Amino acid sequence: MNHSKAILAVLALAGAALAAPAAAQVGKGALYAGAQLGSSEAKGDFCTASGGCDNKDTAWRAFAGYQFHRHVGFEAGYINFGTLKRGDPTTGDKFKTADAVEALAVISYQVERAALFGKVGGYYSRFRGLNQGTGASIDESTGGLTFGGGLQYNAMRNLGIRGDWSRYQKAGGGAVGDTNIDVFLIGLVLQLP
Repeated sequence: MNHSKAILAVLALAGAALAAPAAAQVGKGALYAGAQLGSSEAKGDFCTASGGCDNKDTAWRAFAGYQFHRHVGFEAGYINFGTLKRGDPTTGDKFKTADAVEALAVISYQVERAALFGKVGGYYSRFRGLNQGTGASIDESTGGLTFGGGLQYNAMRNLGIRGDWSRYQKAGGGAVGDTNIDVFLIGLVLQLP
C-alpha cells in the first residue's frame, strides 16, 4: 500500500467511527476515533544549516483505535507536522509536506472519568519540499519509532477530551538529517459502545 492510500484508509476508518454514536467510558471491545490540533517542533540536525530555521508550526492528527483489553488498545493515525523551514528564508529548504502515518500500542489506566495513557509504536514519514536557492526538489521518506503519553477526560457520555505529547524519532531521512519531531496536541475523542 502506498503512502497516500494508507492515509486515505486511516481517514476513512476515522470518519466511519466519528459518524457513529459513542460512549465515553473506555472498556474492552470499544472502538473510538478522534481529531487533534496543536504544535510541532523539529529538533536535532534539522536546524544545523546556517541562517537559522523555522522549525515550529501548527500540527493536526486524525486517529482511530480499538480497546481490546481494559488497559491495552491499538491505535492508527495520520499526522501532519505543518510547514517546516530551515536555513536562509529565501535560499534554504522549505518542506511544505511533512507528515506521517503511524500504528501504536496504547496502555491506559482509568480512574472514574479520567485516563492516563502511554503509547509506543512505529511510523512512516515523508518530507516533500524545495531548496529555494537551487530549485532542487526534496523527497525523503523513512520509518522509525514513535512514543508519547497524555491524559484523556471523558467530559460527556459520548465525548472525551484528550491532550498528549508525542515524539517521532529520526523522522525524514538523508536530506532532512537526524531529526526528532515533538508534537503537543489537544482534541476530541468519540467512542462506540
